[in-house]
Amino acid sequence: MFVDYNADGIKQLGETNGIGSVAVKAIACDGTVFTTTSDNHGDYVFSGGNAIAANNYPVRIEFSNLPAYAGQGTPNGTDGRTTVQFINAPDCSVDLGINDPSDYCETNPRTFVSCFVNGNNTDIDPNTNSLYDSGGLDALVAFNYDYNGVKDMSKMTVLATAKDIGSVWGLAYNKFTKKLFGSAVLRRHVGLTAKGLGSIFVIDPIAGGVVSSWDVATDMSVNVGTIGSNATRGLTGSGSPSQDPDAFDKIGTVGIGDMDIVEDGNALFFTNLFDKKLYKIDITQYNSSGTIPNNSKITPLTLPEPHLPRGGSLPVGFESL
Repeated sequence: MFVDYNADGIKQLGETNGIGSVAVKAIACDGTVFTTTSDNHGDYVFSGGNAIAANNYPVRIEFSNLPAYAGQGTPNGTDGRTTVQFINAPDCSVDLGINDPSDYCETNPRTFVSCFVNGNNTDIDPNTNSLYDSGGLDALVAFNYDYNGVKDMSKMTVLATAKDIGSVWGLAYNKFTKKLFGSAVLRRHVGLTAKGLGSIFVIDPIAGGVVSSWDVATDMSVNVGTIGSNATRGLTGSGSPSQDPDAFDKIGTVGIGDMDIVEDGNALFFTNLFDKKLYKIDITQYNSSGTIPNNSKITPLTLPEPHLPRGGSLPVGFESL
């Protein structure tokens, strides 16, 4: 079984994922029934005491126990045929294409990239009596996937500046509400917003701008550790050097790591570098009414501790499958 992303029944370059736990039945010409199950790569085999002898052919192959989203597989094609197939001789290419409609992707999707701006993005520069120049620099941009070459701002859209979101790394897109979520991350020499380490920003990916902002520490009682203000960290203008010793000591040990959103768009997950846990936020109500989640909407999940040669782990990134 292979994941047939474009649903054409042909196994093409890049369609290397499979699906497990699909039941495969072979009914021989004499009525003998052979059964097996696909593994996590989508592979299956009739072997050993379950091998189909040459004199058992032709055989009828039946695929069953498919996931609900898969229906009866993708349309009959060169590689992926139907859930019932008739095979005249041993063959290693008896396959079935499976497609999850939710895996749809545009031919040229938009790409979102965060930019880390050196300096203080929130305070007033005493030399100019206005916001430090860092605050007005690009912190999140969007462009088409096929864009390449030298920087060309006519092909890019600025979604937020440093004064809006500060330092953001984790990004997650809700395809149902068409909103982009971004989480704060501690980077040396890069300023945070006033909400600090626990910030989650909801951004309009088309018009740009922050729709709403949360603080998992204040709004949801999640301890993500602490860091000094931009000023106490010694951050000033974008072109000015800084030592930022507070961040030097705390990189990777405080704040939020990665974030992702589940397939139905109703739960947001993030890693907490401070307590090394994964957190689930129920955003069902937020999606419908815009109400910022509180501590009744969040669930901490303890991650298994891997046995590493030097001990310890740092759960920074993850992926929702």
